[in-house]
Amino acid sequence: MQEALAALGRLDAVVRTPESWSGVQRTSLLAGVERVRAALVGPASRVLLAHRDTPSPRRPGQGSTTAVVAAVTRVDEVEVRKQLSQGQALADMPSVARDVTDGLMPVGHLAVPAQVRDRASAVVRQWLASPSGQQSVTAWARLHEVRAFLRAGPVRRSV
Repeated sequence: MQEALAALGRLDAVVRTPESWSGVQRTSLLAGVERVRAALVGPASRVLLAHRDTPSPRRPGQGSTTAVVAAVTRVDEVEVRKQLSQGQALADMPSVARDVTDGLMPVGHLAVPAQVRDRASAVVRQWLASPSGQQSVTAWARLHEVRAFLRAGPVRRSV
């Protein structure tokens, strides 16, 4: 982790005057940052789910796993719940997880199947976890930006 943080620190030092860069350079950097975000989603999700599922000692008054994670990371509890939801979606849909990690499905798209999964019936959850459901989700996500994916994708039609 320290090595990754050091590399990101070096990146921050390099990106002090991006206005002097070409549009291609800026676009390339933004794409790279998105790939880094995608690479972090899987490990972070697995740790969050393990933290949720593994009883750990808590001090009196600490409350739920969500509250503990929010306090430790200084992230809003709503955001922690969203991360847990997306983590569960990744755990249930390994093809989607692979596409996110490989950069084929933008991280922002992950909220769509996660929200649907959270609100869905058992039948829809089974379909999302099935190979054909995952294939449909990943195919639509590769083709559409997030708003179009949300409106017209197979995930919304399956609910």
